[in-house]
Amino acid sequence: MTDNLYERLGLFPECADEITTKDIKKAYRAWMKAHHPDVNDGEGHPEHDAIQEAYDILSNPERRKAYDETGDTGPLPETPEAKAQSWVLMTFAGLLRRPNYESLNLVSELCAQRDRELLAGVNDTMKLQRGIKTLDRTIGRLKAKGSAVFIYTGIEDAKALIEMELAGIEAHKEVLEAVHGILQDVTYDELVGLPGEGGTRRTATPWRY
Repeated sequence: MTDNLYERLGLFPECADEITTKDIKKAYRAWMKAHHPDVNDGEGHPEHDAIQEAYDILSNPERRKAYDETGDTGPLPETPEAKAQSWVLMTFAGLLRRPNYESLNLVSELCAQRDRELLAGVNDTMKLQRGIKTLDRTIGRLKAKGSAVFIYTGIEDAKALIEMELAGIEAHKEVLEAVHGILQDVTYDELVGLPGEGGTRRTATPWRY
């Protein structure tokens, strides 16, 4: 099996700029249809995994761009936008597990949860920043007194841990900011990936934040 992902799907890599996502899906479906276990005495094709890998990468615009530019087939670093989508889906799934979910205004609940986490992040940031300032003053006093290095290096290690925690909170706040954009335009159907439910209040209605 060739290492070139386009060739795996029977496409010409030299024409990559002209190959559309539709072309990639068509080639993938044709291969899967031709090599389905039902037409292979019930056995899976040995190259199935390689074909699946090629399709998974080339059908994803961002991963395809990375492959075309660098040849990299690894997963892309998760962006705040991608993490925001996961947050929305996980929080939404949690709401649907509530016994009274049908009586909830789901978008309001999602927005409220986002606001609660954002506010908690702001408060935690302020507390941690005050803690860092206190440690800085303590370290300064110890150094000024000529204290043994091991005394204030322990405090410096504690400060580094706080800074790591602070960075994590800031990263989560960035995700929550990205959630705002998702809740502005997403519909119920887009969120759960289901067909319409007959025009209920949760179907095909833009969720404005």
